[in-house]
Amino acid sequence: MQAELSIPVSFQPRSNDLELARTTLQKGPDENGTAACDVMRVSAPPSLSAALPMWRGFQRIFGVCAGTLTRVGRIGVNARYAYREEIWAMKNSELKERLARYRQIKLSVIGRKSGKAISMPVWFVLEGKSPYLLPVRGSHTQWYKNVLSNPSIRVDARGSQAGFQATPITHPNAVKSIVEKFREKYGAKDVKKYYSKFDVAVLAEL
Repeated sequence: MQAELSIPVSFQPRSNDLELARTTLQKGPDENGTAACDVMRVSAPPSLSAALPMWRGFQRIFGVCAGTLTRVGRIGVNARYAYREEIWAMKNSELKERLARYRQIKLSVIGRKSGKAISMPVWFVLEGKSPYLLPVRGSHTQWYKNVLSNPSIRVDARGSQAGFQATPITHPNAVKSIVEKFREKYGAKDVKKYYSKFDVAVLAEL
């Protein structure tokens, strides 16, 4: 049975006994791991088992090297997460700007039976950061039924898009307030023309 230990080349053993051991030079984590370290792989034959205490000393030193690589790797991961959050904030800001200017968006929901994405143009009103949607046939609207099954939706404002969680609104006073906002934005005549039932609404939250 052989004992193996990885140690940095800067801490190569000087013992004559260890010269009998089989050694190979390996490369540590590549640049994707944010650091690199040349490592000496030492395989000792059974006759050198007495040298294990000294090897354990090298192992402790190597542990410091490995711990440093781990910490550097974590810094790299945190930087990537921060970059993604920054990109997400920029896209969210762009989407909000477009929602404030446009009258129509593309809504995508997941079909409750097919499991596939279904898209359609819809009207909306924006309150703060969240768009409110009004199903044209109220609770009988197909996309609304799909939302009840799967609340994950996507909103696309001419190329700027984001995922939202849909929250059904059924309280009469809350629905009435949203209907009034639709009438203010699109005109009472058009709302009456295209919408046939006003018993539910939907809040899209990031």
